Amino acid sequence: MIDTLPRGIAKAVIAETPLSLRKLFRSYTTRAEEIDVELSTRAYRTSYTFGASDFMDLQQEKLGQLLAWAARTPYWRGHLGVAAGEQPRIGSISDIEQFPSTSRSTLIEAPLASRSNERLLGYYPTILGHTSGSTGQPLQFYRSPRSGIRTRALYRIIMEQAARAGGITPQSPRVLNLALFQQREVYPWVGFVPGLLLESGRRWRDDFYRFVEAARPDILYVNTAFLKRLHYWFEIDRFFYQLRAIVYIVHALEAREREITQKFFRCPLISLYGTQECSVIGVECPHRRDQFHVFPELGYAEVLDDAGRPTAGVGNVTYTYFENDVSPFIRYQLGDRGSIERSASCPCGRTSDLITFDGRVSDFIELSTGQAVIGKALFRTLDTLLAGKIWQYQLVQKGFELLTIRVVPMDTLRSEDEKAALAAVADLLEGGIRLTMERVPYLEPTPGGKVPQLVKCNLATRTGPGGKLLSSNC
Repeated sequence: MIDTLPRGIAKAVIAETPLSLRKLFRSYTTRAEEIDVELSTRAYRTSYTFGASDFMDLQQEKLGQLLAWAARTPYWRGHLGVAAGEQPRIGSISDIEQFPSTSRSTLIEAPLASRSNERLLGYYPTILGHTSGSTGQPLQFYRSPRSGIRTRALYRIIMEQAARAGGITPQSPRVLNLALFQQREVYPWVGFVPGLLLESGRRWRDDFYRFVEAARPDILYVNTAFLKRLHYWFEIDRFFYQLRAIVYIVHALEAREREITQKFFRCPLISLYGTQECSVIGVECPHRRDQFHVFPELGYAEVLDDAGRPTAGVGNVTYTYFENDVSPFIRYQLGDRGSIERSASCPCGRTSDLITFDGRVSDFIELSTGQAVIGKALFRTLDTLLAGKIWQYQLVQKGFELLTIRVVPMDTLRSEDEKAALAAVADLLEGGIRLTMERVPYLEPTPGGKVPQLVKCNLATRTGPGGKLLSSNC
C-alpha cells in the first residue's frame, strides 16, 4: 500500500518550511531530511488529484513566500520594484503578471551574490550549481536544501508513475541511472553508470551488461543521447535486457524515432521536462504523447508573447520556481517555445495544466541574408526521412555559409537517403546556405551529458531584422 496524507495535512506539508530547515532543527541532519522527503512524497501523492481551486490557493501561498525571500536580495528588490524592508503584496497567483519577466542572459549580468539570500547562505548548507551551458549561456546559482527535499520526493512520485505504466507495483521500483551524474542524489538508484562507459570498449560494456543483469532494474533513467547509444550498443553487441519502463530527459524524441525506440525496448517511454535551475517542471502524460503535466506544487508556468504579455497561443515558456529560497527564479524565461492548456481534465487522473513544446528559442538557422529558419522544422524533416536509418544526428552551422548534418549511421543508410534529406533541408532553407552531410561514429556529449541538436560556430556578431542580436562565436 502506498501511503498518503489527509488533504489538509498534505497542503500544509507542501506549503510550509520542511521540518529539518526550521530553527528548531538548527543542527541539520540527514535523518531529519529523510523524514521531510517521506512527508513530501506522501503529500504529493495526495495532491495528485487536487482541483484547480486547491492549486490556486497553494500557489498563492507559495508565491507570497517566494516574494518575501526575493525581497531580501538586491537584484530581485530592484527587479520587482520594492524598497528595502518591503515585499510585494499579492491577492492571487494571477497577480504575478504585474512583475516583469527575466531571462538567463539578464541573470548572468547580475553578480551571484546580488541575486542570492546571503542570510540563508550562512544558515544551512547549500550547493553551488550551474546550468549545462548547452545554450552557450552557463548560469551559476545556489541550490537550496528545500529544493533538494522537494525534488527527491517528486522523483519518487515520477518513478511510481513509470512503474504503473510498466505494469508493476509502484512501491519502490528499482531504477538504474545511466549517465545522469548531476541527478545522482535525487533517488535511491540501484546503481549509477557513467554514460561514457558504453564508449570505452566491449570489455567495459560486458561489465555493464553483467551489472544490469545482477541489479535487475525495473526502470532506466537516462538522457536522450545515451538512450540512443544504448539502443545502438544493444544491437551491435547482441544483448538485451527487458526493462519495464524508461524515463528519459533533455531532448524529445520525434514520433517516428520514438516509435522505433519503444518497439526495440518493448516498454513504455516517459519523458520529463525540467532544468538544472528549476528542477523537474513536468512529466509526460501517458495518454497525451509530448504533452507534459506541470507540477503546480513546485512552480507556476506561463507562456508570454515577445512583448512579455501572457498569451493563450504559442509563446515563450516562463516559470516561477517556488522552492529555491536562496537563489530565486521568478517569471524566468526558460528559452523554450510552447503553449499551455489550463486546468485540463485528463484520463490519467492528473488535474494539473498541460504544456506542449514547440522548440527552443535559440534553435534557429541564421542565413547570410539576415533571415532565420526555426530548427524545429528541420528536426522534424530529418526525423521523418532518416528514422530507422541513423542512430543520431546533429546540425553544425559553421559561419553563415555552411550547415553540416552530422549523422551516426545505421547499416540501412544509403546515399539516396542522404541526398533526399539534404534536398528536403535545402528546400526549407530556400538555398540560403550550403549543405553537407558527414558520417561520424559518435556524437560527443557536453560535460552535462547532452548532445545539442544544433551547434552554431564562427558566426560574426551582427544585428538581424528588427535589431535583434544574432549569435556570436561559439
